[in-house]
Amino acid sequence: MCDPDEFAVAVSGASLKADFLGRQKSPTTVEQFQTRQWTLDFQQAEVRARILGYPPLDWASVALMRGGGESSWYGSPASRGFLVCTPPGEAIDGWIGPGFQCSSVGVPASVWEQCRLAAGHERGSLDAAVLPLPPARFTAIEQCLLRLRHSLRESRARNPATVSLEVSEFLHCLLTQVWELAIDAPAPRESARNRARLARRAEDWLRAHHDVAVGVSGLPLAMGTSRRELEYAFRETFAMSPRAYLEKIRLNAIRRELVSVADRTGGTTEARGMVTRIALDHGISHLGRFPSLYRGLFGELPSDTLVRHAGPRQGRK
Repeated sequence: MCDPDEFAVAVSGASLKADFLGRQKSPTTVEQFQTRQWTLDFQQAEVRARILGYPPLDWASVALMRGGGESSWYGSPASRGFLVCTPPGEAIDGWIGPGFQCSSVGVPASVWEQCRLAAGHERGSLDAAVLPLPPARFTAIEQCLLRLRHSLRESRARNPATVSLEVSEFLHCLLTQVWELAIDAPAPRESARNRARLARRAEDWLRAHHDVAVGVSGLPLAMGTSRRELEYAFRETFAMSPRAYLEKIRLNAIRRELVSVADRTGGTTEARGMVTRIALDHGISHLGRFPSLYRGLFGELPSDTLVRHAGPRQGRK
C-alpha cells in the first residue's frame, strides 16, 4: 500500500481512515487470513500515520506490537512487547511510526465473552487498553503467531479445517490472557487520560475548521484551555504540535480531493488548473510553499497526483 486511502482495508473487516503525518519510506504491507470465526492480519509500515476507524460490527480486535517503530493507541505509547486491545464497539484510535510492525487478531463478541468467562473476569466490559507483556510471554505469543502464519500459507497442502481449528484454539488462549492481564493492569493516569481526551476533541475541531484561515489561533478559546496545555496534549497524544498537525490535516484533505478530481476528469488541463483553488479551499495561505510541503509528505507534486490517479478521461481535450 502506497496511498493513505489504501489503509482503509489494513485491518480485516474494518473501515479505517489514515492521514499521513510523514513521508512513507517504502510501501506498507498487509497479509490477511479470514474466516467467519476469526481474522489474523500481519502489518508492517514505514510511515508515520494517524489511524482511525472501527473493527467489524460487534467484533473485538487485539494487536501484538512486534516491530521497533513507535506507535500510540488511546493516548498510551505502545512499542514492541505490548498488546493493544480494542473491545467490541470501541474505535481503533492511534498513530504509527516508521518501523511499525504488528500482528492483529479479530473475533466476534461471543468469543470475546467466552474468554472473559474463562478468565474469571467479573466485569462484563473492558475499556480499550494498552497492556505490556512479560518478555517470555511476548516471545511465546510471537513465535506461535509466526508458526500459524506459516501453517495458513501452507494450508492448501494440509487440511484447512485442522489449521483453522489450531488458530481458533490459539485465539481463545490469547484473549483469555488479555482478560487476565486487564484484571491486574493499573489504571491509566487521570492526567494522561484527560490530555488524550483534550487532544482528540481539539483534533475534531481542527478537522472541522481546517479550511478557514483562523488555523490554530482559535483552538484554545474553542477548547476552553490554554495554548500551553494544548501543546502538551498534542505532543503527548500525537507527538507533534497542533500547528504541525493542522498542516498534515490540510495536506491529506487536499490530496483526497485531487484524487477525486483526477478520477472524474481524467487529469486534464482543466483539472490541473484547479490545484490552486483546491489548496485555498483547504486553508493553504502560502501557495509558494505548498508544492514543496505536499511533495515532502507524499513524495510527489500535486500535479503528479492528478496524473497518477487519472480516470478513463485521461488524454481527452
